[in-house]
Amino acid sequence: TRRSSDLEPPFYELCVAVKKKLHVFAFVGSGGSTYFLRKDLVVPDSVSSLAYSGGKVYAGYKREYTIMDESSGQVTELFSIEGKLQSTSIAVVGQDEVVLAGEDVGVALDSSGLPTRGGINWKLPPVNLACCSGSFLLAQTSKGVDVFTLFDQKNVQAIQLPNGTCIASNDERIVAASKDRLLLLQPVAIHEQSSEMIRRGMVEDGLELFEQCMDRSEEDFETIECSIRQQAGLEFFRTLQFQAAVRQWKSGKVSFQQHY
Repeated sequence: TRRSSDLEPPFYELCVAVKKKLHVFAFVGSGGSTYFLRKDLVVPDSVSSLAYSGGKVYAGYKREYTIMDESSGQVTELFSIEGKLQSTSIAVVGQDEVVLAGEDVGVALDSSGLPTRGGINWKLPPVNLACCSGSFLLAQTSKGVDVFTLFDQKNVQAIQLPNGTCIASNDERIVAASKDRLLLLQPVAIHEQSSEMIRRGMVEDGLELFEQCMDRSEEDFETIECSIRQQAGLEFFRTLQFQAAVRQWKSGKVSFQQHY
């Protein structure tokens, strides 16, 4: 599903795979709130996974992934293997970027088939993928949901949800379902998680999370680091670990004299 500006808002498009055809429907929310068929597209084989973004249709098959231009119907191969994929899944990351699931690794590509970032190593083969906030990739497996940061492709969280059936995103929140459970997941910034862990007394764990997962290329990284180091230093100081407190304040370029 994607939102479009081709017609009067609110306007959405829905692409549905049925055997060797793709049906593109339009949904006009004002007035009658009606779906109507816009276009039929023919594909070379039965589709096992599908994603729709920016007038481009990404499709997964038994042995390959392709991209189709909706307006022209032209199909281009993005990624293929010699064997057979047990399952396929696609996550739209941005206007011109997707992650395609292989058996052992996820591949991030643009619409030309060129890699956009490093590979994502799965612990278990994913059955579904979803992207959230352009920063996190969630892979639903037979045991639960593995959360990866997109900027460095690290597995930062594992959520228990056995026998998952589907996962969906509206870019800000994730809904993950199994046969008997429904989870609503919302991303929390790494530095906010670190700060909360430090507040609860898990200072070392909070600092480790910050140091391993925080994106140092962010514009306000130095300000955030100063705040985290100051908080950690105060917690160490409160528990009489004075040398550890001073180390944190120095690392964060905090004027630690004011805390004595």
